[in-house]
Amino acid sequence: MNSRELLQSIVSLEGALLGLISSSTGRVKEQFVNEQEFSAVKIGLNVSMLYNTALEMAQHIGLQAPDYHLIHSQGYYLLTIKINDDLLFAVLQDNVDLNMIFQSVNSFIQSAIQEQVIV
Repeated sequence: MNSRELLQSIVSLEGALLGLISSSTGRVKEQFVNEQEFSAVKIGLNVSMLYNTALEMAQHIGLQAPDYHLIHSQGYYLLTIKINDDLLFAVLQDNVDLNMIFQSVNSFIQSAIQEQVIV
């Protein structure tokens, strides 16, 4: 499973509105949009800034880089996952089953370990 397949499995869940893969600089590599009101370019840039801010915060308190961020606001989850050079981002309604998301992420990690790919 690659990062594209992981994001597709997350976005395929009921309640998923948007998924995108961006570089750490914010360049959108791929997008899966279920709602047309989102600007993938703006989100890609903001996601990269969010990840870099979280990375700086973690380093300031002596932690390793975060694997993911999960933010809840006004009935939605915003999920960001860092995989190698990709940032995966999903907007999900808060009725989505988070267990299904983390099962997909764990499956991805197990697959990467078996393939001896550094995640």
